[in-house]
Amino acid sequence: MAEEGEVALRRAELGDVAGVRALATEVGDVPAFWLPQNGLAVEAFVELSPLAITAADANGHGKVLGFACFHDEPSGMASGDPTTWEEWLPRLVEGVDGATRSNTMWLSCLLLHSSVEEVLTREMLRTMFAAFPSVDQFLFLLPASGAATVLPRPLCDLVTCLPSVRGADTADTPPSPYVIYTCPRTSLLPRLLVRPARVEDNDDLMFIFTKQNPEAAKSCSEYFLAELIEAQNEHNRVLVGEVHGRPVGMLTLTTDFDIDQLAATFVLDPFEGIVSESQTSSFCITSFFLDDVFESRAEDFLAPVWDAFPYAMYGLLTAPFTAPEFRLLSRFIPARTRPLESVFPHALYVLPRESFGVCSVRTVQPEDEAAVSTILASQFEGDEPPQGDGDSTVVALTVDGRVCGVACMTPL
Repeated sequence: MAEEGEVALRRAELGDVAGVRALATEVGDVPAFWLPQNGLAVEAFVELSPLAITAADANGHGKVLGFACFHDEPSGMASGDPTTWEEWLPRLVEGVDGATRSNTMWLSCLLLHSSVEEVLTREMLRTMFAAFPSVDQFLFLLPASGAATVLPRPLCDLVTCLPSVRGADTADTPPSPYVIYTCPRTSLLPRLLVRPARVEDNDDLMFIFTKQNPEAAKSCSEYFLAELIEAQNEHNRVLVGEVHGRPVGMLTLTTDFDIDQLAATFVLDPFEGIVSESQTSSFCITSFFLDDVFESRAEDFLAPVWDAFPYAMYGLLTAPFTAPEFRLLSRFIPARTRPLESVFPHALYVLPRESFGVCSVRTVQPEDEAAVSTILASQFEGDEPPQGDGDSTVVALTVDGRVCGVACMTPL
């Protein structure tokens, strides 16, 4: 049972629309981003935005106490083209170099009941950063007139007003003056600094490990993580993720495992070179834990693992078939099990080094025939792959110049 006054955050649903409208009426003009003048109905916010969040009273009544909505382009512009913001934004304000749709979201609406405003402002914005690990900042745009008076104080503590570019009044930018604010990820949910583990990390790490694995911790020495860290060698590595100088998670890696057993159980043919005489072609993640507060940043561990084993081409991870998926698996590819070959109790996930390379898409060239044939053979196992026609376009996905995927597109 939820305690009286407890609030639950979740993705917004169409059933929340009436509650959101009631909240808008109750709070009046206090919120920063209630924008009825732009013609967007609440239904459109809920249905069309990449993320809409509802905060509701969790004691059974379900009253809507907060609502936030994010888009990949600005809302509330009286004129101008919001879809081309990547072009006009750097000409309008300073400090947005490198802002793109892949690393920036726009806050379109923020409604908060006064009784929960202080707490929910941070939690709702943190939820967005947790849902989109690649987003580094969110922006919002307001008319300059009166902008300073409509920002709730908890939001003021988190955001920065971007300075205008001198002489930015051109035909390509919004014709009336706007104020644009930014909130970096570091204000709410910073990325992890991942580094080699040190023995002195033991106490901070043991606190997290014991909290998450109380039964396992009972059978472990209070210094067993320090011993694990101290035992690192050319085949075994330990990485730590830290925030503001404090360790918040740990990942262990090894090249000392039986790749032949995995190859007998799983179909590894699509992963070229994963089975080789040199064990350095792959490593295995043997353990991982992370403070719950930073769970959404698990992916920060993945790029640094290649520094631990510079010659490896694949990272492997096994997990029980019944285990729920966790954030660390976001970049891994599940390997198919060979039918009736083994009773191996775990699923296998594969992380190719190429997934961290430079990706591009181009039309298929004659010299790609061998690579495309290999990809199709691994996917269809002797079956005839779907065929296009004369109007079809075949494109290849390349990573660092190597063909890793193919798609055939036929117009309807």
